Amino acid sequence: LRRDYDFLEPSGLGLRVRGELNDQLYGQVVVLDAVPGNPNKSKGTHVRLSSKEGALWVGELGWRLGDASDAEKAVTKVSVGLWRYSKKQDDQTEVDVNGDPTRRTNNGFYILGEQELLRHDDGRRLMGFVRYGAADEDVNAIKDDLMAGVTLEGPFAGRPDDILGFGVSRVRMSQKSQDNQVSAGDRLHAESHGRGAFCLGHRRVFGDVLGGNIQGHFEHL
Repeated sequence: LRRDYDFLEPSGLGLRVRGELNDQLYGQVVVLDAVPGNPNKSKGTHVRLSSKEGALWVGELGWRLGDASDAEKAVTKVSVGLWRYSKKQDDQTEVDVNGDPTRRTNNGFYILGEQELLRHDDGRRLMGFVRYGAADEDVNAIKDDLMAGVTLEGPFAGRPDDILGFGVSRVRMSQKSQDNQVSAGDRLHAESHGRGAFCLGHRRVFGDVLGGNIQGHFEHL
């Protein structure tokens, strides 16, 4: 969805339509491959589209302050988004009259805030971000996630579009996920209620193609 902090997310195929409402407000709709990559092949980058997996729809409304001529150089940005999977998913614990998992709609929301912390004369700058997201507890093991971190734009000489970032994430597990862990005998993890993670990533722009650019990213959790 963005060019800065989204190096922390898995790569996937997607399509985005974005509109500028005025100099400060924008809106965008994104459709993504519901399951990025190939779950059966964890190594490498794979693109696999399947009607069984469906699509992930995202709508976002954002507000920014800064250089109105360049949306990516805003000093302050705040955005709110809603997401929903096109395919219903299995409830973690509930079953229907036939004993099959109850199928439920999977949706959620996120709030993102970004602030410029430092700017160098050569265009390099340090950005800080905070993001909170929540998901349907019936079908997701993670009910919400709070992430904070920093990104450095143009970390290397001659490469102004590259981004180096570091983030810290704290997630809380849904009650149904904890119940399943207790049922499986894993009471220790069930009672911890959440997980923490650190991530270091580097986004590299390789070149322009048909008005866009080819990007790659590397990350370590």
